[in-house]
Amino acid sequence: MKKSAQKARIRTFIIANWKMNPATHVDAKKLATKSKSLGKGLKKTTLVACPPFPFLSDVVAPHTKGYAYGAQDVSLHASGSHTGDVAASQIVSLKASYVIVGHSERRAKGESDVEVATKVRVALSVGLTPIVCVGERERDDEARYLLTLREQIHASLEGVSPRDFGKIIIAYEPVWAIGGDTANTPDDTVETILFIRKTLMELTSEKTALSIPMLYGGSVDDTNAAGFLAKDEINGLLIGRASRDPKKLARIIEASEKRNSQIKKTKIR
Repeated sequence: MKKSAQKARIRTFIIANWKMNPATHVDAKKLATKSKSLGKGLKKTTLVACPPFPFLSDVVAPHTKGYAYGAQDVSLHASGSHTGDVAASQIVSLKASYVIVGHSERRAKGESDVEVATKVRVALSVGLTPIVCVGERERDDEARYLLTLREQIHASLEGVSPRDFGKIIIAYEPVWAIGGDTANTPDDTVETILFIRKTLMELTSEKTALSIPMLYGGSVDDTNAAGFLAKDEINGLLIGRASRDPKKLARIIEASEKRNSQIKKTKIR
């Protein structure tokens, strides 16, 4: 039986991952001011600024429908003697609402699916919305990477309560496309996102699986963002380098606000 990819429009998210940038507190405040300005008054998009931990307070502003902020990572532990870690409760104390979990750059440093799942549960326990990153390292002609992706999703969401699945965001970021000059194509991204939704239906209800925002990340900038955002199945973008350039970010947000409500919906079979 065929199912619509989405029953209703899901709000679009643009996640601005500053990574280990900018270099100074002064530069961070300037970028934060411009980000807040870009997020003001957005009707169809939520811009989420995610700076390095030392600069998180620089992006603090009253949350609106169009602007919010979050952290780039979170500790496995709620408290205790864990030098260098930042607890979920500490992030919440700054009134941040989101946290990136399982980014490919963290996974490349050895973070396991088990640790990702723990961080997801820790984030949810204090009311943070985890942006859970998943994606294959490479593709093969036989599509075996889909099995790997399915296993990663199951393991990265292990132990999440059924009632909490509706509180997460999934960011699909194929590792081979991150930080390079070649992004995945919008059409291929749609097919993978439909596969991810089907996988989520194995873990939660169909209704919940269809309501989870699905983002794409991987070499996205102002030149190709509109192509991804034109797909109704792609509910937003996880942006790296381009998110630190206010002019590029403004063009990406403009494309997000112009999402066409008459986009042809692909079917899950």
